Amino acid sequence: MKNLYLSSKSLRSHIFAGIILVVVLTALLSGLPAIWLVYSQLEQQAWEQVWQGVRASRSLYSSKEEEIARLAILTAQRPTLQLLLTNADREALEQYISELQAGENINMLVLCDLDGQVIASTNTTFVDPCEFGGSSQFIRDDSATNPGAWLVTTSDIQAGASRLGKIILGLALDESFVKTMRSQTGLEHAVYWDDYPLATSIEGSQEALATTQRKAIRMVSEEETILNSYRLGDKPYISIRFPVNQTGLTAESTLDVGKISEAQRHSILILLGGLFAVAIMAMVLGAILAKQISRPLESLASSAASLNLKNLESPLTVHTPIAEVNSVAQALENARLELKQSLVTLQEEKNWSDRLLESIVEGIVTLDVKNRIQYFSSGAERITGWRREQVLQRSIDEVFVTLDTNKPFSALIPSPGEKRIIAVTLPGRRKATLAVTEAQLAPSESGGSGIALVFRDVSEEEAVNRLLGQFLGNVAHEFRTPLSALAASLELLMDQYPDLTEGEVQELLNSLRLGILSLETLIDNLLESANIEARRFQVVPHPSDIRDIVADAIQTMQPLLEKYGQKLVLKYPTTIPLVYADARRTMQVIVNLLSNASKYGPNDSEINIDLQVELDFLRMAISDRGPGIPIEYHDDLFYRLITPRIQSEKAKPGAGLGLSVVKSIVEAQGGRVGYQEREGGGATFWFTLPVVKQT
Repeated sequence: MKNLYLSSKSLRSHIFAGIILVVVLTALLSGLPAIWLVYSQLEQQAWEQVWQGVRASRSLYSSKEEEIARLAILTAQRPTLQLLLTNADREALEQYISELQAGENINMLVLCDLDGQVIASTNTTFVDPCEFGGSSQFIRDDSATNPGAWLVTTSDIQAGASRLGKIILGLALDESFVKTMRSQTGLEHAVYWDDYPLATSIEGSQEALATTQRKAIRMVSEEETILNSYRLGDKPYISIRFPVNQTGLTAESTLDVGKISEAQRHSILILLGGLFAVAIMAMVLGAILAKQISRPLESLASSAASLNLKNLESPLTVHTPIAEVNSVAQALENARLELKQSLVTLQEEKNWSDRLLESIVEGIVTLDVKNRIQYFSSGAERITGWRREQVLQRSIDEVFVTLDTNKPFSALIPSPGEKRIIAVTLPGRRKATLAVTEAQLAPSESGGSGIALVFRDVSEEEAVNRLLGQFLGNVAHEFRTPLSALAASLELLMDQYPDLTEGEVQELLNSLRLGILSLETLIDNLLESANIEARRFQVVPHPSDIRDIVADAIQTMQPLLEKYGQKLVLKYPTTIPLVYADARRTMQVIVNLLSNASKYGPNDSEINIDLQVELDFLRMAISDRGPGIPIEYHDDLFYRLITPRIQSEKAKPGAGLGLSVVKSIVEAQGGRVGYQEREGGGATFWFTLPVVKQT
């Protein structure tokens, strides 16, 4: 009942939230344009005010140029100035131009004679002011301690047709000038030369202007005008910088937008307050409306609270005048009955499936979309050694670690309907080869489907297949070599017998004999191995003289030894007792060991046969000077189909049967067989035979 009540509350919350969302979106859709309009209007008005200041400043600069040009002409035409200049009265000229400077409100006045020399001057910092000429111009003063800019103009002084000299007037673009510009434009004003502030009307801000970080809003390329915004201290400003002349002098009209920003924030707060008030009203109305809508459903929720998978026995009953709720209640009751029947059926099928899966010997694993294990069958436990609780929810790549590849197990999973052989490492570092097939648990178009893997351990089958393939290849090679030699020798005898010498014929016959001997040895080993496998192998030992058996074996192997220039060295004890041995099969043991010694021993080397009596056994050792046996093959040397990879240019690996046959024959006669490294290099194979006790 608690869960259904929470669901009802959730429905009420959704209704309530939906109403709030609609109201808030409506308020935002109507309020945000108003906020944007207020913000943009105030910003537009601020920029328009700055643009008006720029236009006024440009007009003032033009009027200043015209004004100082007219003033220069009028000053040059003063009769008193002409008279004093004619009389060359310097003291009077100095006093007169000082009075003119004070009266005309200019910063510099210079009189030059016809030779370009200064006659009289006031407040000039220029090295050679008499070089100025032409119309009004803005220049930079680099001779002062603090750089400055001037508006300078010149005019010739004439008395009738005679030229007496020239007068130079200068207006400094200093703090007094920019404050005058501020009073006339209503905006803060600054003068720059090559981005360095020469003067500004903002108190104490000349150095701050030189270092402040500006944000360039845009540039009006046609007028080379830059719009900026920046902060000085805690005050925000917007400005427009425009060129005054073409030599690097620029001016900037600046507006303090602190009050405008405050007005923007105030307007936005008013609008947001209105939106908040609307949201509060919507919350109240939404709560009332949600309660009215959800009330009829609470009765249905309380009745359906007991309906769950563990309790499907109690019928669902609802008493309400609302027809829609009654219809829902009846539908839930019908669903309860159908669900109850379906659960019974599903439980029976689940029990049957569980019993079926437990009986399958193959391993079955199911994975989710992230390759995590969701199911691990009993067959999988038996094959891998993992317990189900150890692997559930773990990645398949952690449980099955691949061998002989850098790819994870999940990357090697075959496509549905296909099979793949994968080598893995299992608990206890046990290596296994698994045959894996895969199937989708759900159609791929459904998205996010998991997969099921079925696998079985084929380690022994793979090992047998590899050994069988290797064995067949080696046997084929073992047959091909002597058969090729036999065919070549016979063909040579048939084609060229009349022309061959007796020695050449004898050599060909020896080659035929060696080929037949090799085939006989291989066939004997194959037959003995087959008899051992079929459990038909029999040995009949009886008292025998080992010297006779060794002599027969040497006679059999002598042609092969002579072919490679190998010499047999026999070492017998003084007294050799009789041994229990099957003479034919013991000779086969010696032939196999001598054949290996000849095959892997170098040409023109010695092969040693050493017999020793050890208590109740006779020990025979056959030694060569070959490369020896790699240590990794020592433990498995006498097993079937084991062919050690020995570095030898003379011999290739055989069929892998000879030593296993040797072991079977020797042990069937009550002896033992073994291998040891020979001092000075080479291999020593030994076996023992029981001796006949003297009575």
